[in-house]
Amino acid sequence: MHLFSKRGFAMNYKKLLYGGIIVFIVSTLVGILGTLWGIYNSFDALKTNDGASGLGNVQAGLNNAFIASAFWLIGSLIGLILIVIGGVKAYRQNKSQN
Repeated sequence: MHLFSKRGFAMNYKKLLYGGIIVFIVSTLVGILGTLWGIYNSFDALKTNDGASGLGNVQAGLNNAFIASAFWLIGSLIGLILIVIGGVKAYRQNKSQN
């Protein structure tokens, strides 16, 4: 199959579409896991220090949760952009072939 054939381009767009879906799913799962891990560490810091001087440890756990949430959103947006680009290009390719 030649690289510049119509079928080759359609296959590349499908790979882009499926890659976007995988990036979206993986980033969502990893981001949720990181957020829950950071919140768990915050509550664990409160439990071990009985709320006395453990606010620094709580803040560290919440910072981890917020950072994980930010990366989750960025990764999900990248995945959605790949999905949209791949879907639109595959749709246009299929429409032009018919």
